[in-house]
Amino acid sequence: MEALFLATNFEVTQRRALKVFPAATEGIRLWLDGALVLSWEGVKPFLPAPHRPGNPLAQVEVEAGWHRVVVEVVAQSSAPEFGWIVTDEKNHHVIDLKYSARP
Repeated sequence: MEALFLATNFEVTQRRALKVFPAATEGIRLWLDGALVLSWEGVKPFLPAPHRPGNPLAQVEVEAGWHRVVVEVVAQSSAPEFGWIVTDEKNHHVIDLKYSARP
């Protein structure tokens, strides 16, 4: 078993509630600003859609400013798939996040 770590930073302009739906074929862990907010283990088909039952979900409240996200994808096969969707509390896609490798 191997692990792939992905990291990015994002900025929000005001305090807001977010839902993060990481879709993966295998296990994942997600940290926000150093705090583990999601841990999911399993193997399933790749279905990156928030409305699908059984997809992992992290609900977070973030303050205005920059935030660090680290994702660990646990690879049990030779071809793991991963993606994520960020929505607001009503499951509308959030498209105004600013991402950067460095804040």
